[in-house]
Amino acid sequence: MVSLGGAQHYIHWHFIVITWANAIVIALMVLAFVAALVLPYPGSGRPVQGDEDVRREERP
Repeated sequence: MVSLGGAQHYIHWHFIVITWANAIVIALMVLAFVAALVLPYPGSGRPVQGDEDVRREERP
């Protein structure tokens, strides 16, 4: 278990002051956002067999 009663550790960068815990949470959220942009969406690959027939209509 992590003791939450201890002293906070801060990151000081010019005028930005943030705790390490919050910085880690923000970094994980940014990583998840980038992964959502980069990774392919499930089902966006080749169409399932039979989908082509539904979209195409045969003309006489």
